[in-house]
Formats: sequence, C-alpha cells, structure tokens
Amino acid sequence: MAKMQKFVEQTNWLWYVAELTDEQTAEYKAYLNALEKDEDVDEPDWLYELDYDLVRDKPASDDTEFELIEE
Repeated sequence: MAKMQKFVEQTNWLWYVAELTDEQTAEYKAYLNALEKDEDVDEPDWLYELDYDLVRDKPASDDTEFELIEE
C-alpha cells in the first residue's frame, strides 16, 4: 500500500523588546566589538533573563511538501 507523507515547516515571526541599563548597554556593545574582532567571547549572562515584552508579531507562513511513498 502506498502512503502519502506531508512535511510542514512553519515559521513564526515575533519581536520582543526589553529595556537595558547603561551598564548592560556598555557590556553588550563590548560583546559585539569582541565578536567583530573574532575574539572568543561569551554572551552576557543576563541576555535571556531580561523582562521582554512582545511588541510585534506576524502570522506564520507554511511551506508544505508532499511525497508519495511507494512500498
């Protein structure tokens, strides 16, 4: 019996914003400068701990592929 496989790749776009202190801004700028110089540097620890607010979103787009699987 043949089968049909459906593969769906869904992409969502979400924009979040968080306010930074002057110290965090300076630390992040230093991080970006180090990346530009190809230095081995870690992201600031606080980057994922900020209080982000969703400011914009865009509906998902779906890319669908169908494949016939014959046995």
